[in-house]
Amino acid sequence: MCRDVIPQFPLKKTADTNHAYRVDFLALSKDLKTAFLVELKTDMGSKSKDQEKYLEEARNKGLAYILSELIGIASNSDSRKKYVHLLVALSNLGILILPCQLITAMSKRKPRYSENLVNKVKVSLSTCTKIEVVVIQPKPEEKTERKDFRYIYFDQVADIIEEEGELGELFACYLRKWTTDPGNRPANKPQCFNSTE
Repeated sequence: MCRDVIPQFPLKKTADTNHAYRVDFLALSKDLKTAFLVELKTDMGSKSKDQEKYLEEARNKGLAYILSELIGIASNSDSRKKYVHLLVALSNLGILILPCQLITAMSKRKPRYSENLVNKVKVSLSTCTKIEVVVIQPKPEEKTERKDFRYIYFDQVADIIEEEGELGELFACYLRKWTTDPGNRPANKPQCFNSTE
């Protein structure tokens, strides 16, 4: 079971830039022993070798290292306020410790987050050492699937959520339809009208 999910989690691109890739979701196990980098694919054609490479690199670096890179991005970013909110969310999960001055700054009407203040954020990990890459996609595709990544398919998700009331049943129905290729299959027959053109 996961504690929480962080959407659009940034991974630093290279050692000499302050730019980041975005992973769809970061999730953590309850015991903090495993972190999951989750990519949600709605189109089987959107998979790329570049994306696989940076996910593999992040997995090999480990969570403590990619969190320290994130702190570096946050301290050097022009969008520091946005990153501070992310750092707070990660602190709430128990994997970062924020300086008291940063919390105090947040309570002000016009908070200012200095580079020095953000640099004081500490990684707090004693047990979370393992990262797994998980790809959620419409259907299996053996030729493009990596043995070192985990895959979850839409029909498997549908099996889980269809018991969750009317909405779960409806969503499961659409997930099963979309296993053929959601990008090429509309959810319903579209409404139309006669045009004079």
